[in-house]
Amino acid sequence: MRGPKVFCGALPDAETQQQLRQMLSASHDGVADDLWDAEGGPALVTRMAGMLGLTGTQPPDDPGEWGDTLTTARDVVTVYRYIANRLAAPDRDLVLSALTEAPRTATDGFDQYFGIPDGLPHTPWAIKQGWGTSGDAAVMNSTGLVGPSQRYVAVLLASAPASAYGMLPQAVTAAAGALAGLLGAAGAGQ
Repeated sequence: MRGPKVFCGALPDAETQQQLRQMLSASHDGVADDLWDAEGGPALVTRMAGMLGLTGTQPPDDPGEWGDTLTTARDVVTVYRYIANRLAAPDRDLVLSALTEAPRTATDGFDQYFGIPDGLPHTPWAIKQGWGTSGDAAVMNSTGLVGPSQRYVAVLLASAPASAYGMLPQAVTAAAGALAGLLGAAGAGQ
């Protein structure tokens, strides 16, 4: 698989678009690895953080471990706002269609419907899920655009000792479920 070239002012070719859909919707790590390498690894994080004004995002200590990139909830909100409001329409449609088509089972076999999908089962969403372990820490993230017209940004970032990895999906789902009342109240006030 060749490394994809993305968002250079025009939609990438059909093969690259399909790879991006796989990476975004099914959390395909192989495609993410190729993109990481093709776009300069840590330089990709630095470049995008500068372009979007992300203040809490930094490349991983190990340049080969894109999954260890550090970010903050505020920066994730900024990324979603950029996608929704500033990304060119064809690029935005590619990204959001992939995020709305996320299957229950990711490429690696993990059930990626923890958090937003299971916690907000009757709410439209466009999600990007993340999970894994690094050293002695486990991480489980559920982020996305939620609600009518994918109007709201939801960011749930969780970490715990690696020994608690199996409990994190339920905890993140419970946190997402707690947002249901807020989304209903926000929608009622419009």
